[in-house]
Amino acid sequence: MALKQVPRTEFDRLFPDRHILEDFTGALVECFANDAKDIIGAVDHRLEDDWSYVVMKRNQDGQFRVVNLNAKIKKRSEAEAELLRVMKRAETR
Repeated sequence: MALKQVPRTEFDRLFPDRHILEDFTGALVECFANDAKDIIGAVDHRLEDDWSYVVMKRNQDGQFRVVNLNAKIKKRSEAEAELLRVMKRAETR
């Protein structure tokens, strides 16, 4: 399936508890989802040189659960590339 960038409004519709996530990761900068909308992810920014990402997947009850979280990445481009790799891998698990 294809992964694509989605507007924050769509991410919020899929995961209304975003504000809880941002307490840990910082502000969401880019949001992504797969076609089925059962895997979502975001690149987050806390400090000038501290990027992170989170990948979540729906469980059997339809709730999103974190499957991967990584922080202290120095470049936004590195965080995005790693996020997309992890999301792609999550589709096969």
